[in-house]
Amino acid sequence: MKRIIMILLALAMVMSFVACGEGGEETTEAPETTAASTETEAPEADTTAGETEAAFNGYKVTVTDKDGNPIAGVQIQMCDSKGCRMPKGTEADGTVTFDFDTSDFHVLIAAPVDGYAVDTTEEYFFENGGKELTIVLEKK
Repeated sequence: MKRIIMILLALAMVMSFVACGEGGEETTEAPETTAASTETEAPEADTTAGETEAAFNGYKVTVTDKDGNPIAGVQIQMCDSKGCRMPKGTEADGTVTFDFDTSDFHVLIAAPVDGYAVDTTEEYFFENGGKELTIVLEKK
């Protein structure tokens, strides 16, 4: 039964990727613009760390358990009115970043995580125009 659910979930993800093919193409243009503007600003700045933080104009999602411990490997998907983008997994520190230039996003967890209760239909939103979001997952 578990295998059937995983296969159905995989098929649903593939269908969402195919449906948002046009939206995915748009997102590849934004990083090029950001990278170009970063290159022109770099010589004027004094510190490398400041340049990196100032250049990042994207979104950061952190996934933790109820005790604040990071959860690695959670597949996060950014979605807007045009569809959902390819999911990315959280790193060892529980974070994943997306470099998009629109504020019309909500977040979905694209796949279940072993040991945690996950509702793949629940939408998470960035609050008050913010660009950082923390999702807390409960253990099963």
